[in-house]
Order: sequence, then structure tokens, then C-alpha cells
Amino acid sequence: MRASDKVKSAPISFVPAITLAVICLVCALLLAGTYELTRDAISEQEAQAAKNRMIAIFPDGNQFKEVRIEEDLKAQLISDGCACEEIHEALDSDGNRMGYIIVSRSFGYAGDIIVTSGFLPDGSIVHVIVTAPDETPKLGKEVEEKYFTDRFSGVSAGDHAENCVDMISGATISSKAVCTAFNKAVETFRTLSEKGVIGS
Repeated sequence: MRASDKVKSAPISFVPAITLAVICLVCALLLAGTYELTRDAISEQEAQAAKNRMIAIFPDGNQFKEVRIEEDLKAQLISDGCACEEIHEALDSDGNRMGYIIVSRSFGYAGDIIVTSGFLPDGSIVHVIVTAPDETPKLGKEVEEKYFTDRFSGVSAGDHAENCVDMISGATISSKAVCTAFNKAVETFRTLSEKGVIGS
């Protein structure tokens, strides 16, 4: 092959790479566009799911008011390792306080496990709901089942879950993650009660 032929054919070798780059760019743009189109809908679904969990804990709740925490207290909770994502005060139709809902999370076997804990004003646990979307079906996801979450009912804010809740056999990591998240909620309730932010 003559040198001139090599020069003429050289640019052709770049065609597959350029084609692949264009395809990747188009795919990235499509994914970004899909995310933008569905972001609001996903956020609304997540917000509704969170509200449904709160209603499941306090069925007679008419309003769930977010509890505001001062920045220095937030810093203390973070320092103590018990920072939670959300804290709501549950009110009935007459505006009377029913209790509090604290949302916390911990990493399980395959992803984050979210624990929504309901407290009476005196610190007693009303109900706990576990959301573990990434855990292994029929094993780690067992932590979502009522027979496990019912074990937390009646526990007080003075107790730690490991002392009064039996783990699920074969799903120890997931069970411990639930207990860790639950303990964060307990410590948060205790600290905020001591500071007079929440409580009876």
C-alpha cells in the first residue's frame, strides 16, 4: 500500500469512536430529559408515601407539623451520632398533640433502611414502619413485615432496641440496621425532650 493511501484511509478509523460518542451523548441527554420530566412526579409520590406512613402510625392525625430545630442543637445531634431526617408533631382535628414521628435511616445489607417511628408525648413507642427497598426479598426485606416491626411497640424512649427486640434469623445485618436507625430516633426524642423542644 502506498503512503498516500494510508493517509487517505486514516480518518476512517475515527468513525466508530465518533459514532459511539454521539450515541453516548444522545443517551445522556435522553436520561437527563427523562429525569427532569419525572422528578416532580417522583417527589410527589415520595411525599405522599411519607404522609401515608405517618397516617398509618397516627390514623386520627389531622395535621403533621414539622418540628424546627435550632442549628446548634442539630450540630449536637450530629455529634452524638443520632441525627434524624425528619421530626413531625402529630395533631388531631382539634389541634391537640397526639405524639411525634421521627424518621431515621441506617445502611443495611444492600442499601439504606428508613425507619419511621411514632412516639407518644411520654416517649412510649406507638408503632414503627420500616422501608427497606434494596434488601434481599424473603430475607432482609423481612424487616418490613408487621411481625418484626410490632416488636418495637411498647418500647420506651429510655430503652435501646437491641435489649428488647429479637433479630430476624438469617437477616442479622438488616435487623441491626433497623435497630440502629430506631436508636437514633430514640436518642433524638430523648435529647429534644430534655431540651424542652418536644414532649408532654
